[in-house]
Amino acid sequence: LHVDVAQAERRLGDVYMQRAETLSEIRDVDALCVKMLADFTERCAHGRFKNEVSEPVRRCQEYISGHLHFDITLAVLAQQAGLTPHYLSRLFKKETGITVTAYIQRERVQEAKNLLRFTNYTYLEISNFLNFVSQSYFIQIFKRYAGMTPQEYRVRYMVKSLSENKK
Repeated sequence: LHVDVAQAERRLGDVYMQRAETLSEIRDVDALCVKMLADFTERCAHGRFKNEVSEPVRRCQEYISGHLHFDITLAVLAQQAGLTPHYLSRLFKKETGITVTAYIQRERVQEAKNLLRFTNYTYLEISNFLNFVSQSYFIQIFKRYAGMTPQEYRVRYMVKSLSENKK
């Protein structure tokens, strides 16, 4: 499990490195560093789960975080947690307030936001990488959690980022 989380962190590091390689102005690099630090801080806040949830639910959350680009089934999560799928489903909802499926979707959308911000990957590439069944389903789920389409998000973020860098 720790190897998988470390691999996910390295992939995110690669995304930031690719973005940094395209920058030529020091203020752009500074702005990227600030965004990277904010992203890291947010991930730490969401990734530690301290004593907010039970150990089985925490293990599932960590597994999900490290496997966003794979098919994640309730059966596999139940095996990770050492519980039956039915019991895990009820426990997860009770402790987190959302279903396992909603949690996985939300985490994938968070990862998609980073990819939209810091890479030039197409929506189809992001959809495939994060294991959505189709690009249209990715757009539907992204809009549900982000309140806008991936295209709107990318355009809005990039415009905002460019205006911030010119200040």
